[in-house]
Amino acid sequence: MPSVALARGGVPPVPPSGLTDTYGAQKTLAVLVNFQDHSLPADFTNWEARMAMAGATNFVHEASYGKTWLTAIVDVPFNVADVRGPYNIPISAPTTCDDAALSLISFWAKFSAGWGGGVNPSLHNRFVIFFPETASCDFSGRSMGRDSFINGNLDVKVITHELGHYNAFQKERLGWLNFNGTPPGWPRRSRSRSPSISPPGR
Repeated sequence: MPSVALARGGVPPVPPSGLTDTYGAQKTLAVLVNFQDHSLPADFTNWEARMAMAGATNFVHEASYGKTWLTAIVDVPFNVADVRGPYNIPISAPTTCDDAALSLISFWAKFSAGWGGGVNPSLHNRFVIFFPETASCDFSGRSMGRDSFINGNLDVKVITHELGHYNAFQKERLGWLNFNGTPPGWPRRSRSRSPSISPPGR
């Protein structure tokens, strides 16, 4: 896939052929699921997930210089994503978070949203699936194709990072975000909470 540098003035150029589905409105379905062996209520409410998705679309819109945003098909008044759930799905929390386990979670999330949520998942081109914090999944977020899996958090940075794997929001694909998911010119976030100190002269 060709890399694209920013045009002078910081405005992304017209996308090359093959990347047009990464610009404009991205029809997004977010689904909250709960595993059958998870006795506690779902980790988040629908409203909390909706607010996280609003933060994600705001970030994507700003970082893409207004070229890309997340949108709903059914929940048009909110217009950040169709958000459904939480649903109790008929599978246990995975003991290993391999592709097969995530594919099964994806199937049941989309099935539940379609059956009980009044949406048609086939009309969406991006999916964000929130599930309870699962120790066997050694990630905060992971992407597989058009699916982004979020493990027990509502962190907008995690959501946008995972969406970026498919949506080409990363530097190596379109050039308008640095590799760490921040727009050009924004400070990089350190994993440490302590301020970084540089020696004199550096």
